[in-house]
This record gives sequence, C-alpha cells and structure tokens, in this order.
Amino acid sequence: MKCEFEEKTYEQYHNIELLSESKIFYPPGQVQENILGFDSALFSKNLKFWKLWREIPLWRELLWQFWPFIPPGLYLNDLFWDRFEETLDYRTKERFKFNVFIQYKRPEYIKSAKAKEYSYWNKPYFRYNITIHQHRALINIEKLASELAIVTYAAPAFCSNEELNNYFSSGKLIENSNYVKPSTLINH
Repeated sequence: MKCEFEEKTYEQYHNIELLSESKIFYPPGQVQENILGFDSALFSKNLKFWKLWREIPLWRELLWQFWPFIPPGLYLNDLFWDRFEETLDYRTKERFKFNVFIQYKRPEYIKSAKAKEYSYWNKPYFRYNITIHQHRALINIEKLASELAIVTYAAPAFCSNEELNNYFSSGKLIENSNYVKPSTLINH
C-alpha cells in the first residue's frame, strides 16, 4: 500500500521542521536533483534530528542541551560542483554551508507475509526503491561530507494523510521518520 500523500508534501513539511531554527536551504530543481542526487540541502540546528545520529549516554543528556554536536557543514564550492556534470548552471551555486543532504522517499507499507522481505522482518514493514545513479551521487556526497554533514534518505514511517498532518502540526515528523545513510545500503 502506497502512502496517501505525495512525496513532495512530506518533503516540504519535513524541511520546515528541520529548518525550525535556520533559514539556510537549497532545493535543487528536478534537473539538478537528477545529477546531484538530493532533494534538499540545508543547515539544520534541530536537536531532535541530531540526537538520532549520535549515541548519547544518559549522564550526558543534560550536557547535550548546552553543547550539542551539530556538524559545521560544508560549502558547495567549485571543488564540490566540479565532481558532478558540467551541465549545471553555475549561477545556482549557493554560498552557504549545509550540514544535511536529504533524498526523500515515499514508501510502501507491506503487510503481506508473501512479500519478498517479510521473512527478514517477520512483521509489516515499509519499503522504498532507490535509483542507482542517484544512489551513487549520494555516496559521493557522503564521502565528500565526511564528518561535516549528514547525507541520508528520509522516509515517513506512516502512510495516512491524517498522520502526516498530525505529526506536522505537532512537530513530530522527525521522530516518525526513517533515516538511512546511502553507504549503509551498499549491497543491501
């Protein structure tokens, strides 16, 4: 079963939540997304998101509130853009640092025990497809970003419009989404 909402709706709501304390955002158009591999590049200070990427012992939880680890980001400078095709319009290069590069996915909710991966999960699960050329581009960005930024796929862990609207209005899209680094999916 496909989600009731479109990927773009989830993408925009998710970006708004990630950008709650920042306005630094670059949404490539469809042509550039096809080359670059990501739907959004942004600089996020959202602590709910960053907590997902770091294991924090309970005794350091209080310290996190005063000194959270937020990657500094990287500029999309000439060296970055030169790694991609020359067809990009150089006037679109942003002069900001970005610490999150996201490729959004609209998952299917799989309930059937006859589904291909059901034996792995042994319960209903969400699944989405990746595009090979897009995946390669994301892996290249992930290598380039190193510890300066996160490159990830993001997909909702729900399917209904009602859930989307409730999570968006309550600021809980991040907690109800799935994130996977492209390198994790190599040979998956």
